[in-house]
Amino acid sequence: ETAPIFAWGALVELQDAKAAYMEAFPYQLEDINLKADAHLDLNDKGKEQNSAVSIKKLHARTGKTEVDATGKVTELLGDMLADVSVKLNVNLPEFKRYLESDSVVTDLGGMANGTIHAKGRLSNVQKMRLAKCNVSGNINLSSLYLNYDTIEVTIPNSKLTLQVPNSKPTKKNLTLADVKWQMDKLTVTDTDLSADLGQSDLHLEVNDFLTNEEKIIANAEWSSQHINATMPFDTIDAALKKPIITGYVEYLTKEQSIPNLSVSIKFDDIKARYTTILAHMAASELSASAIGGIRDKKQPLLKAFVKTEALQAEVGDSLKVDTKEFRLYAQGYRDPSKENILLQWSPRLSVDLKEGNLSLAQFGEKIEIPRIRFDYSNRHCDIKESRIVIGNSDFELKGEVNNIGRWLEKKAILEGNLEFTSVHTDVNELLALTSADSGTEETPETVEPTETEANPFLVPKDVDLTLLTDIQEAVVSDQLARNLGGRIYVKDGVVVVEEMGFICNAAKLQLTAIYKTPRRNHIYIGLDYHMVDINIQELVNMVPQVDTLMPMLRSFRGNGEFHLAAETFTDAAYRLKWSTARGAMSIKGKDLVLLDGETFSQIAKILMFKKKTENKVDSIEATATLFKKEIDIYPFCLTMDKYLVAAGGRHNMDMSFDYHLSLLKPLYIGVDVKGTFDDLKIKPTKCKYAQDFRPIIRKDVETQNASLKKMIDASLRRNVKIE
Repeated sequence: ETAPIFAWGALVELQDAKAAYMEAFPYQLEDINLKADAHLDLNDKGKEQNSAVSIKKLHARTGKTEVDATGKVTELLGDMLADVSVKLNVNLPEFKRYLESDSVVTDLGGMANGTIHAKGRLSNVQKMRLAKCNVSGNINLSSLYLNYDTIEVTIPNSKLTLQVPNSKPTKKNLTLADVKWQMDKLTVTDTDLSADLGQSDLHLEVNDFLTNEEKIIANAEWSSQHINATMPFDTIDAALKKPIITGYVEYLTKEQSIPNLSVSIKFDDIKARYTTILAHMAASELSASAIGGIRDKKQPLLKAFVKTEALQAEVGDSLKVDTKEFRLYAQGYRDPSKENILLQWSPRLSVDLKEGNLSLAQFGEKIEIPRIRFDYSNRHCDIKESRIVIGNSDFELKGEVNNIGRWLEKKAILEGNLEFTSVHTDVNELLALTSADSGTEETPETVEPTETEANPFLVPKDVDLTLLTDIQEAVVSDQLARNLGGRIYVKDGVVVVEEMGFICNAAKLQLTAIYKTPRRNHIYIGLDYHMVDINIQELVNMVPQVDTLMPMLRSFRGNGEFHLAAETFTDAAYRLKWSTARGAMSIKGKDLVLLDGETFSQIAKILMFKKKTENKVDSIEATATLFKKEIDIYPFCLTMDKYLVAAGGRHNMDMSFDYHLSLLKPLYIGVDVKGTFDDLKIKPTKCKYAQDFRPIIRKDVETQNASLKKMIDASLRRNVKIE
């Protein structure tokens, strides 16, 4: 027997028909014109592909919207496969009901026309397996207008291109969607928010890795001639020229706290304002990305890159910045449990800046940065190149600083080795800028009141820095020094200057010193001050205390060698606390001039010196020691022509004297000098020193110097501890 045959074919034609299926599509179709071939085969199962419909022509209209379609649908009795092309001419206001709700005011305007080609199986469409479908199309939109709640969007002309999947799939993934949207102009407003975009292009790609975890990635690019935007309450506005915005989002695992994100923007120019913050950047490139962390385990890794040819920024009246070329690479994990912003982000930075200027309201001095290049992390900062101008100082700084993050957390000391090179340095200004807030032993409750004008340098705690200096000239106090070179150590509330050599107008000098600031009004200074070829009058000007220690120096003119080793405490205005002073000093000189004066005239008369136009001292070598308020001048000799005089004695801080002078050659006569400058008693007396007297070579200065260096060595060897 032969099975019955259930198969037929038909030509279907409709003209000016109407149709409606309000439940699925709440519109009535009119002017329906259809011409199609249909073939249906109901014979054997498994041969569903034999049934098909071929649409030669399909035209339909609803309102002002028209649709024309051609194509073919096969396997009608199974998982249908459609391959159709549709030409659209859509009046958008007729479809605003899809956006409407009871609580939102909605309006839609404009026209859309173009073609769409689609190919895919019914099962894939129902399950949204778009990677197994194929859709492409080009849509032109004109006079597009959308009002949704408080948001208004207008686009006069635009073009939308769609491709699913992408025409260039890779082995790694298959692109689900490739969307391009070109716009002549886009305007968006929302109450006080508005944005105006010139000629723009948007390119969007969505990819599916098609693994068991269904990893998704989307790429987007948007370019425009310009963007102008404002935000609510007139707090934000921005204007961009020719921006190009690209980015992607990638969701790899369900355990990620956030997906992988990346965005970059290039533009010719941008001007932006947020309340009192103003920014202007030219020819710039900015990018940022986040690599998603594991939920509850690891924060996401954030990265950023900034490159600009020029940057200007202002934060009210408190901060102003402008630079030429500027590059910044940054990355870091964020830990919101930390209070300090540097510790929150644990950043890694690479900075390259040229011709920068920085002004801070509370700083007072403008900072110029002709060049700086460094790498930074909370563990390590490597300054590769820098040139900085602050006030009257210009300097180059190179070197490394370590333990920055742990120092900020007060868990470690700040360590570093730096090279400081300068043409001109104002030491007074830099000390004022780097001073700590309090002394090492002070707390806010124990800070002693000081004079209003007193502003001493207070050494920072928990710091271990070494500075190798090379300075052509420096202003120190009111003196100008040249060719400074040596090492400076800053260690936990102590500054050590090690064999700092320099030249000033008065002499060649070498200084070793230790400086401590336990309290603002109680400052320790220990120093070994050695000056060669010193102009004695300049010495008195440079170190006014020398006039108190050795008042006879005011009577000499010429050059000599001065060596001082001393220690003392001062108040906040650097006035010596004489009760704490300890020290020793020596002075040597040849071919000095003993200035005429009333005191000298009286002494010369008693010692029967002959009157000369200039009283020239052939040589002098004197040593003195300081203890609290007493200065002992040990016996020394000076020669003047044929005269040899031995002198010595003591004076006090109230400038009362008790000296003795013995003329040893050519006569043998003694003179006592007692009292004060206002009430000086000079009288002849028996010689105190033998006629063949020779001064004992004393080592008081060397002894004091050795004690000072021992203290310095102990300070540098001491381990810094975090309290």
